[in-house]
Amino acid sequence: MLQIVPLGAGDTLAFTAVPGKDNPLGFAVQCHTMPPGRVCDGGTLAGRFPARETQSLLQVTTEGIAPCVNSPYYFSCPIAPLPDQGAQRVSYTLRVAPGDYATNVATVEGRDGLHLATGTLVTTMQGEGTLSLAPAPDVIIPDDSRNAIATLHYSNAGPSVNRGVRLRIGPFPDYLQPSVMSDEPDCVFEGNMLECRPPDLPPGVMRDVAITIYADIQRAPPLPAKSDIEVEASSDLGHSQTVFSVVVMHVQ
Repeated sequence: MLQIVPLGAGDTLAFTAVPGKDNPLGFAVQCHTMPPGRVCDGGTLAGRFPARETQSLLQVTTEGIAPCVNSPYYFSCPIAPLPDQGAQRVSYTLRVAPGDYATNVATVEGRDGLHLATGTLVTTMQGEGTLSLAPAPDVIIPDDSRNAIATLHYSNAGPSVNRGVRLRIGPFPDYLQPSVMSDEPDCVFEGNMLECRPPDLPPGVMRDVAITIYADIQRAPPLPAKSDIEVEASSDLGHSQTVFSVVVMHVQ
């Protein structure tokens, strides 16, 4: 039988990759025969990666045999005849765009004359930097004033500059309307999401964004009305998430 196995020590096909870089990764196809000592026939190996514009598959190669055929999201490689316990290494490079932190799940299938092997490659994106969001306190909006300010703090503990910083805040329910002061970084509210593009963040620097949140009491559910708002910060080197709650309540 054939098996899709990790390279070297360990028993997992889980990997990490860094956004904004070409990440060299790999696995192996291994032969196991019963009774021992036989040979696995040659065959083919195929893999399919998620078709996302922000990542692509590059330079798929196998050890010592004909080259692979690959597109940005799919590859097909020959498998050589393998002795019992023998393995063939498959190396690939995954190019991940800056700011792409989606988990990548790829399916791999190997076939020889008699056997089918399947494997799942799970790649989690991991930043090199230390971009982080401080926990955001809950926001209370009294129904007489109908607005309150939420202040979000984000920082970089270094050692490198975080470039391409982006803050995504939301979704907001339709009865809450966020806005920012004119001297804050460029922020746009579209649909139900607030997105901000602050300047690059040097090491050792903390910044904040103050958001004024207005409540439309006529459209709100029965008070007290609570909504959880997600916050995501990302850059070429880091990623961080937090959640805060907005509570609209009666003033006694």
